[in-house]
Amino acid sequence: MAKWERLKVERIERGEPDVVVLRLSGVLDGTPDGQAFLEQVQQIAKVPPANLVLNLGGLAHIGSAGVGLLAACHNAVKSRRGRLCLTGITQRVEVLFKVAYLFDVIASAENEDDAVDMVLGRLHHPQMGLVTGEPEGLANGSHTAH
Repeated sequence: MAKWERLKVERIERGEPDVVVLRLSGVLDGTPDGQAFLEQVQQIAKVPPANLVLNLGGLAHIGSAGVGLLAACHNAVKSRRGRLCLTGITQRVEVLFKVAYLFDVIASAENEDDAVDMVLGRLHHPQMGLVTGEPEGLANGSHTAH
């Protein structure tokens, strides 16, 4: 079995004050490193707006517990009326997420720029929903029939 690097989380400053970007590398699983990552996300979610992009491109491996941690991150952000978007998803991780139906609840983007635009509401994604809680079409002051 290959020896994988421990989970590393790098906070990226992109000049967007309303979004936090975290780049992950190593292994995301149920180890203390994974738990520390979840606690970091929970702390970020406490500061409005709780908009978060997780770039998974540097992950060598993600275990089933890691999928659970991402679901917990989603819940932490959503409970604070924020938005979460994943990017940097490898083919292997994509298959795991499809099996776990993670894409049914968490948005993903092709690249970090699109992910930032999604959490800021500049690009639409079905899993983003409306942060304002207003019915679709009323959030921007207009009403459109569906």
